[in-house]
Amino acid sequence: MSEKKNWWGFAGPVVGVRVYRNDVRVVRSGRPFAGDVEKVSPIRGMVHELTWKSRRRLMFTALNSNVDFGLMITLTYPRVFPQSGKEVKANLRDFLRHMRKRAFYGQFEYLWFLEFQKRGAPHIHILCDLSLPCDVRERREMYACVSMLWAASVATTNVDHLKAGTRTERLRSQDGGRRYVAKYASKTEQKKVPVNFQDVGRWWGCSRGVPPIEPPLVHCSEVELRHWLKVGGWEYLPDKHTPMYSVLYNAAKHLPSDQEYDIIEL
Repeated sequence: MSEKKNWWGFAGPVVGVRVYRNDVRVVRSGRPFAGDVEKVSPIRGMVHELTWKSRRRLMFTALNSNVDFGLMITLTYPRVFPQSGKEVKANLRDFLRHMRKRAFYGQFEYLWFLEFQKRGAPHIHILCDLSLPCDVRERREMYACVSMLWAASVATTNVDHLKAGTRTERLRSQDGGRRYVAKYASKTEQKKVPVNFQDVGRWWGCSRGVPPIEPPLVHCSEVELRHWLKVGGWEYLPDKHTPMYSVLYNAAKHLPSDQEYDIIEL
């Protein structure tokens, strides 16, 4: 009897799961099929939009990161804006470098993502682990500091841009930023590269502390996993003739707690 092949090209039975903050990764015992391993990857062409694979990676990173995002910073360009992704990334790197240097901010973990406005200008959102000061004067100082750093990064002295080029806002809940990213990744608006824009490059990125830490393996069979998910009320469970998905989104809360099954390290 031939081995069952799942949708991602891996064979072998389910041997366990890794339960992250929000999602669950299914672990199988097999390796990729030879045909998939030997396949030569095509040369990457011009990027025209944010791909669905990249969106899924972004959602997984945001929803399962151990970083608690408390602030969102939005960066907007003035009337004249760059038409090259390389220049945009250079501006962004300069801004983030200066933000990290501000000693009173302390640890600075962030996740940024790009989109385009209707006028064709690049538009950057940054989720970070900073928090707005309670003191009104200190809060205004932070607003002014962020505005000046971005204005310096894009080398503009335009007074209007200094006032309106950034937006710094407190996230209403710990999951607010994560849900915003999920909403961003799921919508198709503002994800296509304008005709005259070149070398868009990466659509999102993050600091080293943001990617989710791999949790220990929870040993189980596919039958046990299906039973847990059914009892837990996860509504996206595939039928018995469909291989279990590699990633189970929003499934972590539907599995038993740590006290109800054995945790085994690989």
